[in-house]
Amino acid sequence: MARFLIGATLALLMAAGWAASLESPEIHTLRIAWRAESGIGTQGRVSVSEGKILRLLGWGLRAGDAVGADWSWQCDSGAAGPRSLLVTLSAPRTAAVQVTLGPQTHTFPLADLVKDDRITPLDGPVAVELLPTPRPLSGERESDIPALASSERAGIWCGWIAFDGREDQIFLAQLVDARWESRGALPRARGKIDQLALAATPQGNLIAVWGQERQRNWDLYASVLSGGRWSRPSRVTRNPGPDTNPRLASDTQGRVWLAWQSFEGSFSHIRLAYWEEGRWSPHMLLTDVPANHWAPALAVSPQGTVHVAWDSYASGSYDLYLRSFEGGQLTPIRRITHGPEYEANASLACGPDGRLWIAYDLGEADWGSERHAAELHRERRIGLRCLEGERLLQPPLPPTEALEGIATFAETPSVHVDSQGSIWIAYRRALREGTWDVAAQRFDGRRWSRPILLPDSAGRSDMQAVFATGENGHSWLAWASDGRDTPLLHHAVYAASLPRGFPAKERLDLEPVAEPAAEVSLRWEPRKRAVATFGEEGYSLYQGDLQRYTELSPCHPFRHGSIRDVLRFALDHARLDFLALDGVQSGASAGEAYRRRLQHKVADLYSVEGSLAILCSYNYSPLEGSHRSLLCLQAPLSEVERNAGAPGQTLRADEHPEGSLLILHGWERAPASGARPVDLVAPFAESTRGAGTGAPMPESWKDAWWLAAAGRAGLIASSGHQAGGTLTHLWAGYLTRERVLHALRLRHTYVGPTGVTIRFTAAGKPIGSVVPSGGRPVELAASIAAGVPILRVELLRNGERVQVTDVDHADSAEVAYTHPGDTNATHAYALRMLCADGTECWTTPIWVTDPSSTLQGWAGSGGHSTKRNP
Repeated sequence: MARFLIGATLALLMAAGWAASLESPEIHTLRIAWRAESGIGTQGRVSVSEGKILRLLGWGLRAGDAVGADWSWQCDSGAAGPRSLLVTLSAPRTAAVQVTLGPQTHTFPLADLVKDDRITPLDGPVAVELLPTPRPLSGERESDIPALASSERAGIWCGWIAFDGREDQIFLAQLVDARWESRGALPRARGKIDQLALAATPQGNLIAVWGQERQRNWDLYASVLSGGRWSRPSRVTRNPGPDTNPRLASDTQGRVWLAWQSFEGSFSHIRLAYWEEGRWSPHMLLTDVPANHWAPALAVSPQGTVHVAWDSYASGSYDLYLRSFEGGQLTPIRRITHGPEYEANASLACGPDGRLWIAYDLGEADWGSERHAAELHRERRIGLRCLEGERLLQPPLPPTEALEGIATFAETPSVHVDSQGSIWIAYRRALREGTWDVAAQRFDGRRWSRPILLPDSAGRSDMQAVFATGENGHSWLAWASDGRDTPLLHHAVYAASLPRGFPAKERLDLEPVAEPAAEVSLRWEPRKRAVATFGEEGYSLYQGDLQRYTELSPCHPFRHGSIRDVLRFALDHARLDFLALDGVQSGASAGEAYRRRLQHKVADLYSVEGSLAILCSYNYSPLEGSHRSLLCLQAPLSEVERNAGAPGQTLRADEHPEGSLLILHGWERAPASGARPVDLVAPFAESTRGAGTGAPMPESWKDAWWLAAAGRAGLIASSGHQAGGTLTHLWAGYLTRERVLHALRLRHTYVGPTGVTIRFTAAGKPIGSVVPSGGRPVELAASIAAGVPILRVELLRNGERVQVTDVDHADSAEVAYTHPGDTNATHAYALRMLCADGTECWTTPIWVTDPSSTLQGWAGSGGHSTKRNP
């Protein structure tokens, strides 16, 4: 009997071992981290005892490091410091991961790493941690802006916007039995699409709302999936201004709530509506002060209370506000934050206990100031609040710095309450050079977990991750990446299941926060634009920036901020009338073509007639050593777009689109033969502030004026990396993109700080005109008003002073001069104004032509004429 029991036991053990050895492999993603020192840890290799390695990515390597084909790597021996690799493998849980660094091999049993979905801390000479395994949802199209939605009957769905080189479409996938299955494209939703939101009802319906441009206006459209069929898209908004940033959430009664940002008149406001039984309710206006209100966030509590948060510049800095719909009516507006810091881009989530969690971006106090006007992205942290009934509470902040990076930026948060009642925050973290990765952290009610890195998440700072609760209560996170880890950019959408963890047995009591008063001391006042009549035409004076870099620019991505940061700066802080987004590359690859698509859509969406006109600017430097750009409404088609079937011609390196303007940044005396004539020149490498009032005119300015005189180029400000108080001022008709470009083509420009008005004419014609004298004297006149004391005004002819008017610290000046009209030459007359605070203003010339003279082209350029009609 004993022999039988022993034999049976051995048989059971052998069977268990055999079963374990036959355990099916799983896909795992691990992060390997170590520190490379001189001669130590500079060479390594990874292997697995069972299964196989699928991918080894040099995620945290440096220049000079390399990954080999045999799952090995080599580090630059002269560059010490931390290193990281991501390895994806297919192996059973009985396998062990082996990491060899030099002569030593470190073994990590996979079962220890996956046990209880714990996050293994990084310690020791080499460490390995288990990461969520991303599942790619999109295909070859450039895919971005994911949305998630779930309900018990509908399951969990993911949607995103995909660009094929010609148009945008909405694609969807559904999670079925732990596998994502494609559900194809949303029918009849194609063209220019900017944002997407999804919501699932308890009855199993799926609602999609997106922003789309039709007939030159952006509105919101909706479609409903019911019984396996999508309804025909219906138009939700009919505002003549743009509607954007839709957010959806469903309640327990089957209503789907929609919040969005609506540009109405001079401002953007926040509106709320709901869908019920196939119809949309009347729209409710949530904001009540004349200011721009941005980026709504939406959440519905289990008790049915609808919460909407947004940020506004009404008080002179960005603060968060909240309004709720409860008991059939809107509650008063609550102010959630108050202070000089940049507090924006809220995210909301409601817990089963009714607590409302509010995450947001927290930036510097002097955001957008003149000193840092080119640095809109100097500081970003995660802000967090909790609203419990009427009490505003301060939870502990997630230790985002626990995941070491090259900068402290942590931003674009998304907050979520999981099925266990734990709080999740996903955000973008600056961990590596030139990109942001997604990290997530869980708060169990007492403490925060260590940050979890999400692989394949490299991307822009404004690419927000989104949450949903799926099967078995697991939380899913979806995000978009632009593939900066690969040689060519490729935008794709991924999703991953997060570890569940366990809530704390006792909930932490949170500290109360003194809630600021809801009222704001409104600082906004309408800026009165100067007007003038030149000849028989009426003009208004506009101010703008024609070289505005963003994180899409090829240099300093951490410094300039996102496109939407720049839009906030232009509309709220700097109060600009026109703007040129600069820096997007040629579109030689599909990823670059999609980036240009983003720039185009932003220019179309946020160009509000009468408020802001946005142009696009592209690098155009066929000549060695010159910095030139093309200014236009839309970029020329790239080879990628042409191959995708888009009509039109492709721009070669020596071509330019019809209707574009060529800007020369800096100056040069003799452009190469065959070069396209310059339309606009930005000769000042930096702001004109502080040039000195008594110093003689520098030679570079003489050269710049020679360029303007000989080539008839208009003068504009060059901001770029030194953006500050100096702007381009433009006399134009009603503010639209087309009229701004037309006025720039006519050179009705001058350069100077905000608040300076210069009316400069010759024979009644404005700055930038060509005035034939007919052999008779021509009267030149200027009227100047400035917000600072003026020292003197110099009238320049061909770069030389012909008249100096001393103003003696007055805030206005008048200039009069008579051109003789008998010189048989062309003369370029311009003004230079010097103020007591060191600022200067320069105007584009007025060209006066006498008999027998012609407006010649570039001197020595080989015959390119720049003679134009004004």
